[in-house]
Amino acid sequence: MNYVLDLLSESEAAVLVEEARRILRPGGLLGLVSLTRGRTRLSRPICRTSDAIHHPNPTLLGGYRSIFPPVCLVQDRWSVIHQATVEPFGVASAVLVASPRVPEAPSAQ
Repeated sequence: MNYVLDLLSESEAAVLVEEARRILRPGGLLGLVSLTRGRTRLSRPICRTSDAIHHPNPTLLGGYRSIFPPVCLVQDRWSVIHQATVEPFGVASAVLVASPRVPEAPSAQ
């Protein structure tokens, strides 16, 4: 899902991620890309500016905001396989690939 979570509330994002978990085939992966906090001299001011614009009027940026995808991944339900931040042209994006954890079978006693 590319930049979809940026547009959703935290509760809506959690529902979307859980639905993805439900419909993934065994061995399937979830890929997320989202705007995130900048780490370089170029991306930090771009991020601060977009946050300053978004805070009073989210519609000016189409509703996009800087978030970090793992917030909506319940850690005991997902295993993160890859996580990185890329910053082309000063726009910071978090990239995350995760797989659903398989529930442990109850032990027989």
